[in-house]
Amino acid sequence: MSIGSKAPLPCKFSSDDWCVLNCDVVVGLKDREFGEVWVELDGERRSEYPRSFTKVNMVYHVEGDVPEKLVRRTIKKSHEKYCSVSNSLSREIEIAWELILHDK
Repeated sequence: MSIGSKAPLPCKFSSDDWCVLNCDVVVGLKDREFGEVWVELDGERRSEYPRSFTKVNMVYHVEGDVPEKLVRRTIKKSHEKYCSVSNSLSREIEIAWELILHDK
C-alpha cells in the first residue's frame, strides 16, 4: 500500500519522513553539495479494525556526491534518537528504510 493520501495515518508517516529528511539529513549535509532529497513511503496495515500500520518502508533518495556512510548514519540516528515523530510511533510498527544515492 502506498502511503500518499492526506488521511491521518499517512500524514503521520509523512511527518516522520519530513522530520528525518529535512531536520536531520539536510542539516547533516549542510557543508556538502547535494541536489534534491526525497522519500518514498509504503506500508502494510492490519486486515481487521483498527487497521493500524504494522510495517512502514521508507526509501530515502539523495542526489549528489555525498558520503554514503554519513547519510546512512544520519538516517539511522534520526530514527533511533532525534526524530520525535519516529519515536512517538508504536514499537509494534516495524520501520524499515533504505537509501538510494543518485548522481547529480
